[in-house]
Amino acid sequence: MNINEVSQKLRQTADHQPAKRIEAPTFYGSNFAVSWSALDVSMVLGRAFPATIDAGDMAGSMFGVLETQAIIQMSPQSAKDLMLVLQEGLKAYEEKYGVIKTDYSEARG
Repeated sequence: MNINEVSQKLRQTADHQPAKRIEAPTFYGSNFAVSWSALDVSMVLGRAFPATIDAGDMAGSMFGVLETQAIIQMSPQSAKDLMLVLQEGLKAYEEKYGVIKTDYSEARG
């Protein structure tokens, strides 16, 4: 069953049964860093926001600050499964909405 079939099935089920929202923390990240070991993959998820300096010679200067939102750890096996799920989802997204271009993807060709 693909994601569209699952979504449709859930909508049909929701019409007949009450749905309960899953309570879990939600994080947004526009930056990430990944590190690897033989047994673990760790991803630091961050977001950038503007900040200013309040005092001193640089008072009033604006700069960007990267704030860590979450650290996600998993096995290399789970990381591979996540990669495959994301590839499938992004392929469907790009088929529907067009190719997503980023500096990183453009640099890789």
